[in-house]
Amino acid sequence: MSLDVKVPAAGESITSANVARWHKKSGDPVLKGDILVTLETDKVSNELEAAADGILEIVVGEGEEVSIGTVIARISGEVAAAAAAAPAAPSPTPVAAPTGGIVELTVPAAGESITSANVAKWRKNDGDTVTKGEVLVTLETDKVSNELEAPVSGVLKIISPEGEEVSIGAVIATIQAGAVAAGFAPAPAAPTVAAPAQAPSATAAPANSQAPAPSKPDFTLSLIHI
Repeated sequence: MSLDVKVPAAGESITSANVARWHKKSGDPVLKGDILVTLETDKVSNELEAAADGILEIVVGEGEEVSIGTVIARISGEVAAAAAAAPAAPSPTPVAAPTGGIVELTVPAAGESITSANVAKWRKNDGDTVTKGEVLVTLETDKVSNELEAPVSGVLKIISPEGEEVSIGAVIATIQAGAVAAGFAPAPAAPTVAAPAQAPSATAAPANSQAPAPSKPDFTLSLIHI
């Protein structure tokens, strides 16, 4: 039984990687923690380490473009077989942050032998509005350079400045989820003014017009000749 070496996920927008260089040859004995291969994408370069002791069998050669999750090699041997038989720890399910919540940006693990990383360059400024999937910062170690993307949209608060060495798992920034920077607030919509209803035109009464005087009864007596 053998242990598969697969291309790891490197971000939501990355779907493939290039097998840039094998540091071991097919058939070589490898030890747990040995660097096996360098993978490159358009955003990050990553080095994969052996997950167990054993004999390396390379499946995908250098220069080939492969999809995330593809098996590029196998490690065979008693230790590798035991590691393959062990149930994989379930990956944590990401929980969507509620609007207005604080999301922490932490330094991800980059291998068992790597304990810290350097904040090489921030791609956004403190207080900027960021969109989910945007590259925020470049982290560098002695083995790999990595770019972290925003897990949610919101306002960025930088904690660790450029050039600072930080431990794996350290919080280097926070994002106020759902918030918008002051300069990016949308302008309020202009109130709609209803046109005044047109009053029916009234016919003006003629000036000095008077109602006709009622007729007076005729009380003239007629003389009757007898």
